[in-house]
Amino acid sequence: MKVVATPEVVEFIRRNGGQVFVWTTTMAYGYGRDNIFALEASVESPGAEREFLRFIGEGIEVLYDPGERGTPDSMHLAMQGRVRKRVAAYWNGHNFGSD
Repeated sequence: MKVVATPEVVEFIRRNGGQVFVWTTTMAYGYGRDNIFALEASVESPGAEREFLRFIGEGIEVLYDPGERGTPDSMHLAMQGRVRKRVAAYWNGHNFGSD
């Protein structure tokens, strides 16, 4: 998996311990269609019940829990929020994917 990160997010992650945790969240699409999923990200661990794969890129450590998903070809990391800054993660550059 290739990690693509903006300079701003790399600096933010480094200032907050050098690691970012990323995991998938499933949302029911409804009407019998495929489920869609998105990536959640945080510089704080979401808990011990997750099993993370470790990736190094852009001078940071990405800990990724694919859940029932595979691994994207690329994971894009960017900053979100004006007042409360946080990391956003994108599956192959997209906000969400589908089964």
